[in-house]
Amino acid sequence: MEVEGYSFCIETSLLAQIGSATIDITYMGFSIEPEIPLNSAGSSGCSTCGSGGSCSI
Repeated sequence: MEVEGYSFCIETSLLAQIGSATIDITYMGFSIEPEIPLNSAGSSGCSTCGSGGSCSI
């Protein structure tokens, strides 16, 4: 799908699991927040502060 000039590709089974996602543009790249978080036991992540814009898919 294309949103605001950016093209995104996601596996349909993954999209069914997360519902939708919000993608923020940050100074380090993109930050993706799913509507329904996946079970991520044992994994690590990072957070960012601020954003240059966002869109929902």
